[in-house]
Amino acid sequence: MAITLLPNGYTFVPRPDWDSDADYPSGTVKRPVNEFYIHHTVTNPTEDPCADARTVERVLDARRLDGYSYLNHPYGVVLEFAGDKRGEHTGGHNSTSYAMAFIGNYDQMHPSLSQLIAAARTINLLRLKGDLVPRLEDLKILPHQAVKATACPGANILLPNLNGRSAIEWIRWFAHTGV
Repeated sequence: MAITLLPNGYTFVPRPDWDSDADYPSGTVKRPVNEFYIHHTVTNPTEDPCADARTVERVLDARRLDGYSYLNHPYGVVLEFAGDKRGEHTGGHNSTSYAMAFIGNYDQMHPSLSQLIAAARTINLLRLKGDLVPRLEDLKILPHQAVKATACPGANILLPNLNGRSAIEWIRWFAHTGV
């Protein structure tokens, strides 16, 4: 599938459009949720977001995991993974939260501005749909390591990098401004 990347647009790719092979469970997430976890895939991103999603899918299939709710490519393309179905991303929180994995290793690379804006737009769309709590102040945007001893989502998402803010703080700020 060819994706048209627009400079300031929001590009969302539903699971069937990136040729997912996975058959996700039918379990749902109890909505509206107030937790949104940020992960990283530690896979190498390419210029093809759909191929990268298939790579992540293969890695998770080998680990017998259903995976994240959404993937976020460095180009700012958001790909549906488990979507509103119950995934396996944050142990003990899978039925009560959503998760977005940034494609790449964020101990070695920095999130792009496009990714931060795409994450914020996804959060706002999920809030509008009623999947997340309506008030941004009530939403916890958390790193995976908040609930598990792990380096995920990588130091460059957690540490203040851009004007003294972490990527998670920028995601919240962009969501608040409604970019």
